[in-house]
Amino acid sequence: MFSRKYFSWNLKFLISNIMLATFFTSCSSVSSISVSPTPTSTPTITVTQSPTVMPTTTLAPTLTSTNNQILPPSLTPLPTVHFDEIAFTFEKLLATNGGCRLPCFWGMTPGKTTVAELLQFTGQFTMPGFDMLNTDDGTYTFRYLKSQTEPSRWVVQFLTNGGKIRGIDLIAETAQYSFPLSKTLSEYGVPEKVLIGPEVFEALPMMVLYEGQRIMGSYYLYQDNIDKSLYCYSPGSTSQEIVIWAPNEDWRSFIGPKEEQSYKPLDEVSDYDITSFHEVLRMSNKTLCMKIQTDKILP
Repeated sequence: MFSRKYFSWNLKFLISNIMLATFFTSCSSVSSISVSPTPTSTPTITVTQSPTVMPTTTLAPTLTSTNNQILPPSLTPLPTVHFDEIAFTFEKLLATNGGCRLPCFWGMTPGKTTVAELLQFTGQFTMPGFDMLNTDDGTYTFRYLKSQTEPSRWVVQFLTNGGKIRGIDLIAETAQYSFPLSKTLSEYGVPEKVLIGPEVFEALPMMVLYEGQRIMGSYYLYQDNIDKSLYCYSPGSTSQEIVIWAPNEDWRSFIGPKEEQSYKPLDEVSDYDITSFHEVLRMSNKTLCMKIQTDKILP
């Protein structure tokens, strides 16, 4: 969707799957993340490929498993969650978000939570289907099974600096399940900015930004099959991602400088303003089609 210098999870996800394929042969099969459901409302939107929000990189990062990470003496390892309790544990965790609100996720807050506390939390899940990988750039990727009946693993990335979490990236299914756009708009109010970017993979990327609350959502608008001037947001067919960050960070540090310059405010390139956008899409399962002046959005 837009390039982000720290967010190369597609490449990491591919490399880490290859690394762990042998280990998980005896367990349930693991498939890669794919968010491309079929829309259920008019107009018909055909999605042939879910575009990715993450940039590519020319260098393969070094991935290291941290499942057996030794915690500092001040932190006691949490009891391991039994496999039979995983479904209930994660259903509850996803439903309550660990008892906190964004920019806190699963009880962890960028700028406050340390890497040691992160590893203490993920250390509860030491079983096939769950793993934490870290790279030499300070990114920790936690892959997990939502339940025993879910064959594919979901992903959360934690970006760290100086021993603390500086940002959390909720990728694809994690974001879609925990914070669909309608829920985010309902719970956090009218966003400060809605920005539309140039076409990527036959779709227009869209950022919904709560700068003061340190929340950034990434979505896609797909061209209508009949009226080519219309680009539509449909909850059932739209990939998404949520990024939250520490108070001393800036949302611009999570995207490339060229991408920031190429994004344009919603009311400058469409027939909607932020207030009307919020009013429509805060309603669950609502589809919104807008006339977008793509000639005003330059790559």
